[in-house]
Amino acid sequence: MKIYMLGTGTLHPVAHQASAGIAVEVEGELLGFDMGRCVLNRYSEAGLDPLQLKYLHLSHLHPDHSSDLVPFLFALRYAPQPARTEALHITAPEGLANLLDNLRRGWKWLEPEYPLHLREAEATTFQEGPAHLTTAFLDHGSMANLGYRVEAEGKVLVYTGDTEQGDGLLNLAHQADILISECSYTDARAQASHMAPRRLGQLAKAAEVKKLVVTHLFPETDPDEVERSLRGHFDGEVVMAKDGMTLEP
Repeated sequence: MKIYMLGTGTLHPVAHQASAGIAVEVEGELLGFDMGRCVLNRYSEAGLDPLQLKYLHLSHLHPDHSSDLVPFLFALRYAPQPARTEALHITAPEGLANLLDNLRRGWKWLEPEYPLHLREAEATTFQEGPAHLTTAFLDHGSMANLGYRVEAEGKVLVYTGDTEQGDGLLNLAHQADILISECSYTDARAQASHMAPRRLGQLAKAAEVKKLVVTHLFPETDPDEVERSLRGHFDGEVVMAKDGMTLEP
């Protein structure tokens, strides 16, 4: 299992960061998770071809996690030569079909000419190629957010999207080899619907996570302060994510 940190940013336009997105390579199969602003470019920079994706998973439908759907779907229809015939599977919370319908009303060029399968998931499990996935609803205020647990090659990866502390994430992350979690704020600025380091560190420790990868810090959030707080509550490995980073369990 190889993990590509494609976008570690937020809704704020920052020169060195795309918005949220990662890719996970398992036995030669690529699985995408979130596709925010400029994430498509990061695929190419990592030597990956996003137009070969068969499986894309969205944590939620905020634009910083889904806006590159527009150039992605546009490219899938017109760029591949020969034309794409392989199915694309997109998993997201409820609202995905409505979002795509509305996008196609404005941009008819997004209409697929290949099989497109949408899964508006709840808490469920399913198989995609060599990977077994489990989803759980995580608390992100009024916006439905799916966390994903990926089990493959004897390893476990958990990806949060945007969330705050709760039993859903605690159960999903239980004994994960890697937990990739957002941590938008410092403890002093902690807010509902997002993680802060004290809560995240306590959760990672309780879940017996081996490696904690921290992403989605707002520009005003001091990464050194976040890391110091995390290390005060969690004894495992801590990685402060950057665009272009690759990881293995």
